[in-house]
Amino acid sequence: MSSGDSATIHTALHTKPKVRSTVHARLAHKHPTARPIERYVERGVESKLLADECIRDCAEVQNLTLAITQCLNDAKMADPTSNRPPAFWMRRARNYLERYAVIIIFAAYCLAEAESAFSTPMIASERL
Repeated sequence: MSSGDSATIHTALHTKPKVRSTVHARLAHKHPTARPIERYVERGVESKLLADECIRDCAEVQNLTLAITQCLNDAKMADPTSNRPPAFWMRRARNYLERYAVIIIFAAYCLAEAESAFSTPMIASERL
């Protein structure tokens, strides 16, 4: 990792995540599937905001939070006799939600360990 990369990571971890629009502001705190995750990790709301910001920055590939919502909507609209029935969309939503949870947990780890230069490996962190 170059010193420029290290400086960028340091800046990102010590800058409060921003909410970019009113649509994202509503999703940032009210995405119903992520609310329980916020309550169980240290600095939950802040961790979720950081995760959401990273997800939005990578939205060229896929916006994970919007994909969860889209799958839940598709499950409601899907024909049970189609090759993509409601169960297909619910499984996909669950898979996306699991990925989202991991990203929030990783954001919590980053926020907790940034000041100690990541002296504790994530697997050993009791603060999550």
